[in-house]
Amino acid sequence: VVVVVVVLCGAGLLAIRVFLPAEKNTERKKMANMPANLEARVSSAAAGASSSSSAAALAHKRAAAQTAPPAQKAGMWAVVFLHQAFCLAWLVKAFSYTDCTWLTVLIGVVGGTIFTDGLSTLTHFALDNYGTEDTPIVGLPIHYFREHHHHPLSMLKRDFVENTWTECLYTDLILCTAAVLGASGSALGCVWFAVAGFWGGQITAIHKASHSGRPAAFYRVLQKMGLIISHTYHSKHHKQFNSHHSLVIGIVDRVFARLHLLQLLESTIYLLTGAIAIHSTIGLAPPARATLGERVQHLKWLLWYRVFDWITAQQHLELRFMNWGYHKTPAPGAQQNN
Repeated sequence: VVVVVVVLCGAGLLAIRVFLPAEKNTERKKMANMPANLEARVSSAAAGASSSSSAAALAHKRAAAQTAPPAQKAGMWAVVFLHQAFCLAWLVKAFSYTDCTWLTVLIGVVGGTIFTDGLSTLTHFALDNYGTEDTPIVGLPIHYFREHHHHPLSMLKRDFVENTWTECLYTDLILCTAAVLGASGSALGCVWFAVAGFWGGQITAIHKASHSGRPAAFYRVLQKMGLIISHTYHSKHHKQFNSHHSLVIGIVDRVFARLHLLQLLESTIYLLTGAIAIHSTIGLAPPARATLGERVQHLKWLLWYRVFDWITAQQHLELRFMNWGYHKTPAPGAQQNN
C-alpha cells in the first residue's frame, strides 16, 4: 500500500507542476467572469446576512459549468478515494495490535488532531509569507493561498473533490514518511496518523466551511461543537493576514499566540536567511539584502520597541516609539515620541 501511494503521490506532484499554469489561468478566468459585487454578496452571506441562501446559491450556480474536465476530475476522485482508504488502513492496523485499548484510541485521536492543527498553522503561515508560485512542489498551494487573500470566496465555486485532492496528496506523503519511520509499529502510532490523515484531507473543506454562509451539515455541526474553526475565528485572519492561521480546530494557534512562537519563528528565519515575511507578525520592514549584523540590529531594536510598548501599556502611559523598521499602529489618540 505504501509503495502504491508513494507512486501515486509522485505522479500527482508531477501533474501539479505540469498543470499549474493551466490551473492559474483557469482561476483567473473564473474571477474575471464574476460580477463585481458577487463576493460582497456572498461575504454578507457568511456573516449571516438575511440574503445568505440566495447569495450562496448564486455563487454555486455561477460556477456550475466551471468544474474540472472529466478526465482530470476522475483523477481527483481517485486521489481522494485512495487517501481515505490509506487512512482507514492505518486505523484497521491499529486494532490488530493487542495493546490497542480505548485509552490508546483516545490519546491517538486527540494527538492526531492537535498534530494536524499545529501542522496546518505552520503550513498556512509559511505559504502566506514565504516562497512564490514558481517554488517547486509547493507552488500550487502558494498560488491558492495568495489568490485566496484577494478572492476569498473563489473556493466556493469548487466542489469537495476539487478543493481537497491536493491536500490529500501532501497528507499521503506525510503518512508514507511516518510509515517508513516506523510509526505504524504501534497501536498509538496507527490511530494517531489515521486521525491526522483524516483531518489533513479535510483542511480545505473546513476552510471552505468557514467562508460559507451555510456549510454542509457535517461541518456545521462540528463548528457548533467547536471542533473546527468557525467563520468568526477565520474572519480575523482576513483582517491583516498575520494571525489566526489554523485551518483545523484552532487550539495550537492560540498556544502559539500565547507564547509568541510565530514571532520567534519569523525572527529566526529572518536572522538566518534574510527572508522577510509578507505579512509580518513582528512589524519587520527593513531594507532588502541586509547583512547578518544588520539583521541582528533590526531584531534587537524591534524587541526593545515591543518591550517598551508593553511596559508603557502596563503603566497606562501614552507613549510610543516611532522609528525605522517598526510599523505597529499606535493606539488611537496616543502621543508618539522618538
